Amino acid sequence: MRSILLYSFVLQLILTNVSAQPGMVFTELVQNLNRPVDLAFAPGITNRIYVVEQRGTIRIVENGTITSMFLDVRDRVDADGELGLLGLAFDPEFQSNGIFYINYAASINGRLQTTIARRFVDHPTDEAASDREEIVLQFDQPFKNHNAGDLAFGPDGMLYITTGDGGSANDPAGNGQNLDTLLGKLLRVDVRDQTTYAIPDDNPFIGQPGVRPEIWAYGLRNPWRIGFDRNTGDLWIGDVGQDKWEEVSMIPAGQAGLNFGWRCFEGDHLFRDCGSIDHAVPVYVYAHTDNCSDARFCGESITGGFRYRGANPSMEGLYFFADYEKNRLWALDQSAGQASSVIPIDFPYVHTTTFGEDLAGELYFATIEGHLYRIDADASTGLSLDPLSDLSCYPNPASSVVHLGTIYSQDLHYRWIQANGVVSAWTTLANGTGEIKIPAGQARVAWLQVRNLEGHSRLFMVEILR
Repeated sequence: MRSILLYSFVLQLILTNVSAQPGMVFTELVQNLNRPVDLAFAPGITNRIYVVEQRGTIRIVENGTITSMFLDVRDRVDADGELGLLGLAFDPEFQSNGIFYINYAASINGRLQTTIARRFVDHPTDEAASDREEIVLQFDQPFKNHNAGDLAFGPDGMLYITTGDGGSANDPAGNGQNLDTLLGKLLRVDVRDQTTYAIPDDNPFIGQPGVRPEIWAYGLRNPWRIGFDRNTGDLWIGDVGQDKWEEVSMIPAGQAGLNFGWRCFEGDHLFRDCGSIDHAVPVYVYAHTDNCSDARFCGESITGGFRYRGANPSMEGLYFFADYEKNRLWALDQSAGQASSVIPIDFPYVHTTTFGEDLAGELYFATIEGHLYRIDADASTGLSLDPLSDLSCYPNPASSVVHLGTIYSQDLHYRWIQANGVVSAWTTLANGTGEIKIPAGQARVAWLQVRNLEGHSRLFMVEILR
């Protein structure tokens, strides 16, 4: 087997001591979203988050409040299983043309199809889009899973579209390696001044018989969330695995025609003997639970994220990604010419569906249960933005109650987050003092979240003795 080595370094997994892990501050912005699957930010509009909900709606979150229904296309979206409204991208010229793009699944004349559509607002600050829709691209989906569905504009102004391999399991039609289908691919099209789209002149397969010219990269299984690095133009991909391996892949800026290997390879492991193929090596792979020796570095279904380019220098360049099935968040440090490290971060939330990056480079994530969070700071550094950083929780381990180690003159609020993602209601702790009872029926580990009146919060992982 031959491999295209994209990097000059060998990935070395450094198992970071738990006590040295960055202590992230996760600030909850809103609850009660309906199965959020994508987060987007419009050019030129700050403090506004557009939340894509799988059922076929987009709602606006502004200043910690769900303010309005921006778009409702439930009348045309099939949201069964992994289907639904899955992607949103704003045109780079949104401030002047009011155009944005959506990706959804629909049953059209009895056939299940993915639709990429162009939508409009009358004014960029409108809180509701118009009813006008133009179909840009449609293609059939043989099954109801592996739809991918992400949309992103690159620094080149082109629209990038992710597609899954068509679904079922094991890629039965071999779509990942077939260049005559759009399934299992990363597409790249030019939608500027077009009714539908044009093929960019530098796409890698233009003029090749039997090959779809929209293809920019192939050999993908179910790429669940992509993110451009705003500093370098590299494109990061979280590709969901089959039985054993999840992968993080990266396309260096401007590099066309890469084959990521599926269904011949799952991650960097042989899945099916396809003979000799050129394939791009993932940046990182992690094992499924039944194939993993260290629980901090295993999961079941990757959710890709972004490289951090916000205001905190201690997190600069770290690629954040999560696992949907497990309460796992990682920060991957990739430095050219040096070994990379993957840092596990204490994280109580399961079912992380998506990440978002705002105009300032700060990161957000959402869970399928309807919660939206912002990653505020690395509390292990002197740059911590967390005013509750001096809080402690004791005893730990504990059997029935815990206490907070610092006395406050104001009320605090707390809640418990179970390992399965179930969240209790907020309870007031007067003056920040007194016993905090551990609810009955908790598993061996649960997370205690404490917040002040300004909304800053701390998370404590509590080991429970039963």
